[in-house]
Amino acid sequence: MVVGKLSVKRKLLIVLAVGALVAVLTWGWVAYHQLRPSVATLQADTSLSANALFAAFSSDELAAGHHFMDKILEVQGIVQAVDTSSGQVALLLQTSGNGNINCLLRDKPDGNQSEFLNRQITIKGKCAGYLVDVSLVDCIIQ
Repeated sequence: MVVGKLSVKRKLLIVLAVGALVAVLTWGWVAYHQLRPSVATLQADTSLSANALFAAFSSDELAAGHHFMDKILEVQGIVQAVDTSSGQVALLLQTSGNGNINCLLRDKPDGNQSEFLNRQITIKGKCAGYLVDVSLVDCIIQ
């Protein structure tokens, strides 16, 4: 076979392969860049206090993980600290245990974040797990 002359079947196969590759890459790009839905539009799966959530994870991490992981939670608690060191705002809700509920806000709130200190608030967010603290992500203040 001469290099410059490809059979019709081979040309068709190359065109189909390139088309399939473009389709897969396009689908991957769209899926990767698609925005997560805001928790504001989602119904909370569970509503509980910061103490109850932390106690559940500290007493039986595996069972609490099965019950709360990747669920939308509404958590009530008192803001112990505000952390802006990562460029995002994280509110730490105090608990009666040796840890906190770390609530990473989806959007930076208007005004001074220190206004939340020592206030009772309700946060809605997605439970992302437990290390020393229980982590909620994509949080909004109710």
